[in-house]
Amino acid sequence: NITSHDAIAISDMLTCSDELNTSYNKLGDHGAELISKGVTNTTTLRALSIIGNNNIGSSGTTAIANALLYNTSLEELWISYDDIGQDGAGAIANAISINKTLKRLLLCGNDDTTSVDSAMIIVNSLHSNNTITGLGLPIGACIECVRKEVGKTIMKIDTVKVLYLFQCAQDDVLCKFHSKSFGNGVIDISYHRLLPHQLVSLGFFLSRSHRKWKELNLQWCYIGDDGMNILHQWLCGDKANKQEITKLDLSNNNLTGASSHLIGDIITHLQPHALMLDDNNITNLKNISTAVTATCTVKVLHMTRNNITSHDVVAISDMMSCLEELNITNNKLGDHGAELISKGIVNTKTLRALSVSGNKIGSSGTTAIANALTNNTSLEELWISYDDIGQDGARAIAKAISTN
Repeated sequence: NITSHDAIAISDMLTCSDELNTSYNKLGDHGAELISKGVTNTTTLRALSIIGNNNIGSSGTTAIANALLYNTSLEELWISYDDIGQDGAGAIANAISINKTLKRLLLCGNDDTTSVDSAMIIVNSLHSNNTITGLGLPIGACIECVRKEVGKTIMKIDTVKVLYLFQCAQDDVLCKFHSKSFGNGVIDISYHRLLPHQLVSLGFFLSRSHRKWKELNLQWCYIGDDGMNILHQWLCGDKANKQEITKLDLSNNNLTGASSHLIGDIITHLQPHALMLDDNNITNLKNISTAVTATCTVKVLHMTRNNITSHDVVAISDMMSCLEELNITNNKLGDHGAELISKGIVNTKTLRALSVSGNKIGSSGTTAIANALTNNTSLEELWISYDDIGQDGARAIAKAISTN
Protein backbone atom coordinates (compact mmCIF):
# COMPACT_ATOMS: atom_id res chain seq x y z
CA ASN A 1 0.00 0.00 0.00
CA ILE A 2 2.90 2.37 -0.65
CA THR A 3 1.67 5.65 -2.11
CA SER A 4 3.39 8.68 -3.59
CA HIS A 5 3.91 10.04 -0.06
CA ASP A 6 6.67 7.49 0.47
CA ALA A 7 8.13 7.69 -3.02
CA ILE A 8 10.70 10.32 -2.00
CA ALA A 9 12.14 7.96 0.59
CA ILE A 10 12.22 5.17 -1.99
CA SER A 11 13.85 7.48 -4.51
CA ASP A 12 16.61 8.30 -2.01
CA MET A 13 17.31 4.59 -1.49
CA LEU A 14 18.01 4.13 -5.19
CA THR A 15 21.43 5.73 -4.75
CA CYS A 16 22.55 2.59 -2.89
CA SER A 17 20.28 -0.15 -4.23
CA ASP A 18 21.06 -2.70 -6.93
CA GLU A 19 17.48 -3.93 -7.22
CA LEU A 20 14.13 -2.39 -6.27
CA ASN A 21 10.75 -4.11 -6.51
CA THR A 22 7.71 -1.99 -5.62
CA SER A 23 5.13 -4.11 -7.44
CA TYR A 24 1.46 -3.99 -6.46
CA ASN A 25 1.45 -0.74 -4.54
CA LYS A 26 -0.27 2.60 -5.15
CA LEU A 27 2.40 4.88 -6.53
CA GLY A 28 0.36 6.46 -9.31
CA ASP A 29 1.81 8.96 -11.78
CA HIS A 30 3.11 11.28 -9.07
CA GLY A 31 4.93 8.44 -7.33
CA ALA A 32 6.44 7.34 -10.65
CA GLU A 33 7.64 10.89 -11.28
CA LEU A 34 9.39 10.92 -7.90
CA ILE A 35 10.89 7.47 -8.57
CA SER A 36 12.23 8.79 -11.88
CA LYS A 37 14.42 11.31 -10.03
CA GLY A 38 16.08 8.42 -8.23
CA VAL A 39 16.54 6.62 -11.56
CA THR A 40 18.31 9.71 -12.91
CA ASN A 41 20.64 10.02 -9.94
CA THR A 42 21.55 6.38 -9.24
CA THR A 43 24.70 4.74 -10.54
CA THR A 44 24.09 1.40 -8.81
CA LEU A 45 20.54 0.33 -9.68
CA ARG A 46 20.45 -2.66 -12.04
CA ALA A 47 16.80 -3.76 -11.82
CA LEU A 48 13.59 -1.81 -11.20
CA SER A 49 10.15 -3.37 -11.07
CA ILE A 50 6.99 -1.33 -10.63
CA ILE A 51 4.90 -4.05 -12.18
CA GLY A 52 1.21 -4.32 -11.51
CA ASN A 53 -1.50 -2.25 -9.89
CA ASN A 54 0.53 0.90 -9.39
CA ASN A 55 -1.88 2.94 -11.50
CA ILE A 56 0.95 4.41 -13.54
CA GLY A 57 -0.28 6.20 -16.64
CA SER A 58 1.39 7.94 -19.55
CA SER A 59 2.79 10.90 -17.55
CA GLY A 60 4.44 8.66 -14.95
CA THR A 61 5.81 6.41 -17.69
CA THR A 62 7.13 9.42 -19.58
CA ALA A 63 8.97 10.62 -16.47
CA ILE A 64 10.66 7.24 -16.04
CA ALA A 65 11.48 7.12 -19.75
CA ASN A 66 13.10 10.55 -19.59
CA ALA A 67 15.19 9.36 -16.63
CA LEU A 68 16.52 6.52 -18.80
CA LEU A 69 18.15 9.14 -21.02
CA TYR A 70 20.52 9.97 -18.16
CA ASN A 71 20.80 6.59 -16.43
CA THR A 72 23.84 4.41 -17.14
CA SER A 73 23.28 1.51 -14.74
CA LEU A 74 19.73 0.14 -15.17
CA GLU A 75 19.62 -3.20 -17.01
CA GLU A 76 16.07 -4.39 -16.27
CA LEU A 77 12.83 -2.39 -16.14
CA TRP A 78 9.32 -3.71 -15.49
CA ILE A 79 6.30 -1.42 -15.93
CA SER A 80 3.68 -4.09 -16.51
CA TYR A 81 -0.05 -4.22 -15.79
CA ASP A 82 -0.30 -0.45 -15.57
CA ASP A 83 -1.73 1.98 -18.11
CA ILE A 84 1.23 3.47 -19.95
CA GLY A 85 -0.82 4.38 -23.02
CA GLN A 86 0.46 5.32 -26.45
CA ASP A 87 2.21 8.48 -25.19
CA GLY A 88 4.05 6.47 -22.54
CA ALA A 89 5.04 3.89 -25.13
CA GLY A 90 6.34 6.67 -27.37
CA ALA A 91 8.46 8.06 -24.54
CA ILE A 92 9.87 4.59 -23.78
CA ALA A 93 10.62 4.08 -27.48
CA ASN A 94 12.51 7.37 -27.63
CA ALA A 95 14.48 6.48 -24.50
CA ILE A 96 15.59 3.00 -25.64
CA SER A 97 16.74 4.37 -28.97
CA ILE A 98 19.30 6.36 -26.96
CA ASN A 99 19.85 4.32 -23.77
CA LYS A 100 22.59 1.71 -24.19
CA THR A 101 22.48 -0.15 -20.86
CA LEU A 102 18.93 -1.55 -20.65
CA LYS A 103 18.86 -5.28 -21.42
CA ARG A 104 15.35 -6.36 -20.38
CA LEU A 105 12.21 -4.28 -20.85
CA LEU A 106 8.87 -5.69 -19.66
CA LEU A 107 5.73 -3.72 -20.57
CA CYS A 108 3.27 -6.63 -20.55
CA GLY A 109 -0.36 -6.22 -19.58
CA ASN A 110 -0.66 -2.54 -20.52
CA ASP A 111 -3.61 -3.42 -22.68
CA ASP A 112 -6.12 -0.98 -24.08
CA THR A 113 -7.50 -0.18 -27.53
CA THR A 114 -4.10 1.18 -28.59
CA SER A 115 -1.95 -1.62 -27.15
CA VAL A 116 -1.01 -3.10 -30.52
CA ASP A 117 -0.04 0.35 -31.81
CA SER A 118 1.97 0.93 -28.62
CA ALA A 119 3.74 -2.39 -29.13
CA MET A 120 4.57 -1.43 -32.70
CA ILE A 121 6.11 1.85 -31.52
CA ILE A 122 8.32 -0.06 -29.07
CA VAL A 123 9.33 -2.69 -31.61
CA ASN A 124 10.27 -0.16 -34.28
CA SER A 125 12.53 1.66 -31.83
CA LEU A 126 14.55 -1.54 -31.40
CA HIS A 127 16.08 -0.97 -34.81
CA SER A 128 18.14 1.74 -33.09
CA ASN A 129 18.95 -0.39 -30.05
CA ASN A 130 21.34 -3.34 -29.85
CA THR A 131 21.37 -3.96 -26.09
CA ILE A 132 17.82 -5.10 -25.28
CA THR A 133 17.72 -8.89 -25.32
CA GLY A 134 14.52 -9.50 -23.33
CA LEU A 135 11.24 -7.88 -24.30
CA GLY A 136 7.67 -8.01 -23.00
CA LEU A 137 5.08 -6.17 -25.05
CA PRO A 138 1.80 -4.43 -24.13
CA ILE A 139 -0.31 -6.96 -25.99
CA GLY A 140 -2.94 -9.12 -24.35
CA ALA A 141 -3.08 -12.01 -26.79
CA CYS A 142 -0.30 -13.80 -28.60
CA ILE A 143 -2.44 -14.36 -31.68
CA GLU A 144 -3.19 -10.65 -31.88
CA CYS A 145 0.53 -9.94 -31.79
CA VAL A 146 1.11 -12.12 -34.82
CA ARG A 147 -1.88 -10.98 -36.84
CA LYS A 148 -0.70 -7.42 -36.66
CA GLU A 149 2.69 -6.31 -37.94
CA VAL A 150 4.28 -6.64 -34.50
CA GLY A 151 5.14 -10.33 -34.83
CA LYS A 152 6.53 -9.96 -38.34
CA THR A 153 8.72 -7.04 -37.33
CA ILE A 154 10.12 -8.45 -34.11
CA MET A 155 11.17 -11.67 -35.79
CA LYS A 156 13.58 -9.63 -37.92
CA ILE A 157 15.35 -8.18 -34.88
CA ASP A 158 18.13 -10.60 -34.04
CA THR A 159 19.20 -8.93 -30.79
CA VAL A 160 16.00 -9.94 -28.95
CA LYS A 161 16.74 -13.20 -27.15
CA VAL A 162 13.69 -13.61 -24.95
CA LEU A 163 10.15 -12.63 -25.91
CA TYR A 164 7.46 -12.70 -23.23
CA LEU A 165 3.81 -12.64 -24.27
CA PHE A 166 1.54 -12.41 -21.23
CA GLN A 167 -2.23 -12.56 -21.31
CA CYS A 168 -3.49 -10.90 -18.18
CA ALA A 169 -7.18 -11.54 -18.83
CA GLN A 170 -7.10 -15.35 -18.86
CA ASP A 171 -3.75 -16.68 -17.76
CA ASP A 172 -0.73 -15.43 -15.88
CA VAL A 173 1.45 -16.70 -18.68
CA LEU A 174 0.16 -17.30 -22.18
CA CYS A 175 3.44 -18.26 -23.71
CA LYS A 176 7.06 -17.73 -22.81
CA PHE A 177 9.24 -18.00 -25.84
CA HIS A 178 12.71 -18.43 -24.37
CA SER A 179 16.06 -19.08 -25.93
CA LYS A 180 19.73 -18.45 -25.45
CA SER A 181 19.30 -16.41 -28.58
CA PHE A 182 16.26 -15.85 -30.76
CA GLY A 183 18.76 -16.01 -33.59
CA ASN A 184 19.57 -19.54 -32.46
CA GLY A 185 15.92 -20.41 -32.94
CA VAL A 186 14.78 -21.99 -29.68
CA ILE A 187 11.19 -21.93 -28.44
CA ASP A 188 10.82 -23.20 -24.88
CA ILE A 189 7.39 -23.15 -23.23
CA SER A 190 8.15 -26.00 -20.83
CA TYR A 191 6.41 -26.24 -17.46
CA HIS A 192 3.40 -24.16 -18.53
CA ARG A 193 0.09 -25.96 -18.91
CA LEU A 194 -1.09 -25.11 -22.43
CA LEU A 195 -4.81 -24.98 -23.12
CA PRO A 196 -6.23 -25.53 -26.63
CA HIS A 197 -6.54 -21.82 -27.46
CA GLN A 198 -2.93 -21.31 -26.42
CA LEU A 199 -1.77 -24.11 -28.69
CA VAL A 200 -3.65 -22.42 -31.53
CA SER A 201 -1.77 -19.21 -30.69
CA LEU A 202 1.54 -21.05 -30.70
CA GLY A 203 0.70 -22.74 -33.98
CA PHE A 204 -0.30 -19.45 -35.55
CA PHE A 205 2.99 -17.96 -34.37
CA LEU A 206 4.99 -20.81 -35.90
CA SER A 207 3.10 -20.68 -39.18
CA ARG A 208 3.65 -16.93 -39.62
CA SER A 209 7.24 -16.81 -38.42
CA HIS A 210 9.84 -16.42 -41.14
CA ARG A 211 12.55 -17.65 -38.81
CA LYS A 212 13.69 -21.26 -38.86
CA TRP A 213 13.35 -22.77 -35.40
CA LYS A 214 15.97 -25.27 -34.25
CA GLU A 215 14.27 -26.43 -31.03
CA LEU A 216 10.69 -26.70 -29.83
CA ASN A 217 10.48 -27.63 -26.14
CA LEU A 218 7.01 -28.39 -24.76
CA GLN A 219 7.78 -30.69 -21.83
CA TRP A 220 5.34 -30.72 -18.91
CA CYS A 221 2.70 -28.77 -20.87
CA TYR A 222 0.00 -31.45 -20.41
CA ILE A 223 -1.38 -30.95 -23.91
CA GLY A 224 -2.87 -34.47 -24.19
CA ASP A 225 -3.93 -36.20 -27.40
CA ASP A 226 -6.38 -33.40 -28.26
CA GLY A 227 -3.65 -30.82 -27.92
CA MET A 228 -1.34 -32.98 -29.99
CA ASN A 229 -3.94 -32.95 -32.74
CA ILE A 230 -4.00 -29.12 -32.68
CA LEU A 231 -0.22 -28.93 -32.74
CA HIS A 232 -0.08 -31.40 -35.61
CA GLN A 233 -2.43 -29.25 -37.69
CA TRP A 234 -0.13 -26.25 -37.38
CA LEU A 235 3.12 -28.16 -37.85
CA CYS A 236 2.03 -30.42 -40.69
CA GLY A 237 -1.19 -28.99 -42.15
CA ASP A 238 -1.82 -26.69 -45.10
CA LYS A 239 -0.95 -23.60 -43.03
CA ALA A 240 2.35 -25.00 -41.79
CA ASN A 241 5.55 -23.07 -42.41
CA LYS A 242 8.24 -25.55 -43.47
CA GLN A 243 10.54 -26.13 -40.51
CA GLU A 244 13.45 -28.46 -39.88
CA ILE A 245 13.55 -28.56 -36.09
CA THR A 246 16.68 -30.10 -34.59
CA LYS A 247 15.10 -31.00 -31.24
CA LEU A 248 11.46 -31.67 -30.37
CA ASP A 249 10.62 -32.29 -26.71
CA LEU A 250 7.08 -33.53 -25.95
CA SER A 251 7.86 -35.15 -22.61
CA ASN A 252 5.22 -35.41 -19.91
CA ASN A 253 2.21 -34.37 -21.96
CA ASN A 254 -0.28 -37.17 -21.22
CA LEU A 255 0.11 -38.53 -24.74
CA THR A 256 -1.13 -42.03 -25.58
CA GLY A 257 -1.03 -44.40 -28.53
CA ALA A 258 -3.73 -42.23 -30.14
CA SER A 259 -1.02 -39.67 -30.86
CA SER A 260 1.38 -42.19 -32.41
CA HIS A 261 0.36 -41.48 -36.01
CA LEU A 262 0.48 -37.70 -35.37
CA ILE A 263 4.01 -37.97 -33.99
CA GLY A 264 5.00 -40.06 -37.00
CA ASP A 265 3.64 -37.36 -39.29
CA ILE A 266 5.53 -34.66 -37.39
CA ILE A 267 8.76 -36.66 -37.70
CA THR A 268 8.25 -36.85 -41.46
CA HIS A 269 7.57 -33.11 -41.79
CA LEU A 270 10.02 -31.64 -39.27
CA GLN A 271 12.76 -34.29 -39.44
CA PRO A 272 14.09 -33.61 -35.92
CA HIS A 273 17.54 -34.82 -34.89
CA ALA A 274 16.43 -35.42 -31.28
CA LEU A 275 12.94 -36.53 -30.18
CA MET A 276 12.04 -36.58 -26.49
CA LEU A 277 8.83 -38.43 -25.56
CA ASP A 278 9.55 -39.29 -21.93
CA ASP A 279 6.83 -39.68 -19.29
CA ASN A 280 3.87 -40.31 -21.55
CA ASN A 281 1.86 -43.44 -22.27
CA ILE A 282 2.67 -43.89 -25.94
CA THR A 283 2.21 -47.42 -27.23
CA ASN A 284 1.51 -48.72 -30.74
CA LEU A 285 4.83 -47.41 -32.03
CA LYS A 286 4.57 -48.67 -35.61
CA ASN A 287 3.81 -45.23 -37.08
CA ILE A 288 6.70 -43.65 -35.21
CA SER A 289 9.04 -46.45 -36.24
CA THR A 290 8.00 -46.18 -39.90
CA ALA A 291 8.70 -42.43 -39.91
CA VAL A 292 12.05 -42.79 -38.16
CA THR A 293 13.31 -45.50 -40.50
CA ALA A 294 11.95 -43.75 -43.61
CA THR A 295 13.60 -40.39 -42.88
CA CYS A 296 16.64 -41.59 -40.90
CA THR A 297 16.93 -38.06 -39.49
CA VAL A 298 16.08 -38.87 -35.85
CA LYS A 299 19.34 -39.79 -34.15
CA VAL A 300 18.35 -39.42 -30.49
CA LEU A 301 15.12 -40.96 -29.14
CA HIS A 302 14.06 -40.90 -25.48
CA MET A 303 10.93 -42.79 -24.45
CA THR A 304 11.43 -43.43 -20.73
CA ARG A 305 8.36 -44.28 -18.61
CA ASN A 306 5.87 -44.94 -21.42
CA ASN A 307 4.58 -48.37 -20.33
CA ILE A 308 6.22 -49.90 -23.41
CA THR A 309 5.95 -53.69 -23.41
CA SER A 310 7.45 -56.41 -25.58
CA HIS A 311 4.57 -55.90 -28.07
CA ASP A 312 6.17 -52.63 -29.26
CA VAL A 313 9.79 -53.73 -29.14
CA VAL A 314 9.86 -54.95 -32.75
CA ALA A 315 9.15 -51.36 -33.80
CA ILE A 316 11.88 -50.10 -31.47
CA SER A 317 14.34 -52.69 -32.75
CA ASP A 318 13.69 -51.54 -36.32
CA MET A 319 14.44 -47.92 -35.36
CA MET A 320 17.84 -48.89 -33.98
CA SER A 321 19.13 -49.19 -37.55
CA CYS A 322 19.05 -45.37 -37.77
CA LEU A 323 19.42 -44.17 -34.16
CA GLU A 324 22.62 -43.12 -32.41
CA GLU A 325 21.09 -42.92 -28.92
CA LEU A 326 18.08 -44.77 -27.49
CA ASN A 327 16.77 -44.41 -23.95
CA ILE A 328 13.82 -46.62 -23.01
CA THR A 329 14.47 -46.70 -19.27
CA ASN A 330 11.68 -47.68 -16.85
CA ASN A 331 9.30 -49.42 -19.21
CA LYS A 332 8.02 -53.01 -19.19
CA LEU A 333 10.20 -54.84 -21.71
CA GLY A 334 10.90 -57.97 -19.68
CA ASP A 335 13.15 -60.74 -20.97
CA HIS A 336 11.20 -61.18 -24.20
CA GLY A 337 11.49 -57.49 -24.99
CA ALA A 338 15.22 -57.57 -24.26
CA GLU A 339 15.63 -60.51 -26.63
CA LEU A 340 13.95 -58.50 -29.39
CA ILE A 341 16.14 -55.48 -28.58
CA SER A 342 19.18 -57.71 -28.98
CA LYS A 343 18.30 -58.25 -32.64
CA GLY A 344 18.43 -54.50 -33.15
CA ILE A 345 21.86 -54.40 -31.47
CA VAL A 346 23.14 -57.02 -33.90
CA ASN A 347 21.82 -55.18 -36.96
CA THR A 348 22.68 -51.56 -36.11
CA LYS A 349 25.82 -49.86 -37.32
CA THR A 350 24.89 -46.44 -35.91
CA LEU A 351 23.78 -46.90 -32.29
CA ARG A 352 26.27 -45.42 -29.80
CA ALA A 353 24.28 -45.41 -26.54
CA LEU A 354 21.49 -47.66 -25.25
CA SER A 355 19.67 -47.62 -21.91
CA VAL A 356 17.23 -50.39 -20.99
CA SER A 357 17.47 -49.86 -17.23
CA GLY A 358 14.48 -50.55 -15.00
CA ASN A 359 12.74 -52.91 -17.42
CA LYS A 360 12.47 -56.13 -15.35
CA ILE A 361 15.14 -57.77 -17.46
CA GLY A 362 16.40 -61.04 -16.05
CA SER A 363 19.30 -63.31 -16.89
CA SER A 364 17.91 -64.61 -20.20
CA GLY A 365 17.25 -61.11 -21.54
CA THR A 366 20.66 -59.95 -20.37
CA THR A 367 22.31 -62.96 -22.01
CA ALA A 368 20.58 -62.16 -25.31
CA ILE A 369 21.90 -58.58 -25.18
CA ALA A 370 25.37 -59.82 -24.18
CA ASN A 371 25.45 -62.22 -27.13
CA ALA A 372 24.47 -59.35 -29.44
CA LEU A 373 27.48 -57.37 -28.24
CA THR A 374 29.82 -59.92 -29.76
CA ASN A 375 28.50 -58.95 -33.20
CA ASN A 376 28.10 -55.20 -32.62
CA THR A 377 30.80 -52.69 -33.62
CA SER A 378 29.12 -49.37 -32.85
CA LEU A 379 27.77 -49.42 -29.26
CA GLU A 380 29.89 -47.40 -26.83
CA GLU A 381 27.52 -47.08 -23.85
CA LEU A 382 25.12 -49.66 -22.38
CA TRP A 383 22.88 -49.30 -19.32
CA ILE A 384 21.14 -52.35 -17.83
CA SER A 385 20.73 -50.94 -14.33
CA TYR A 386 17.95 -51.59 -11.80
CA ASP A 387 17.09 -54.89 -13.47
CA ASP A 388 17.66 -58.48 -12.34
CA ILE A 389 20.50 -59.71 -14.54
CA GLY A 390 21.58 -62.44 -12.10
CA GLN A 391 24.83 -64.36 -12.05
CA ASP A 392 24.21 -65.97 -15.44
CA GLY A 393 23.55 -62.59 -17.02
CA ALA A 394 26.69 -61.18 -15.41
CA ARG A 395 28.75 -64.09 -16.81
CA ALA A 396 27.33 -63.48 -20.29
CA ILE A 397 28.18 -59.77 -20.07
CA ALA A 398 31.68 -60.63 -18.82
CA LYS A 399 32.25 -62.95 -21.76
CA ALA A 400 30.93 -60.36 -24.23
CA ILE A 401 33.14 -57.51 -23.00
CA SER A 402 36.21 -59.75 -23.20
CA THR A 403 35.80 -59.78 -26.99
CA ASN A 404 33.74 -56.64 -27.75
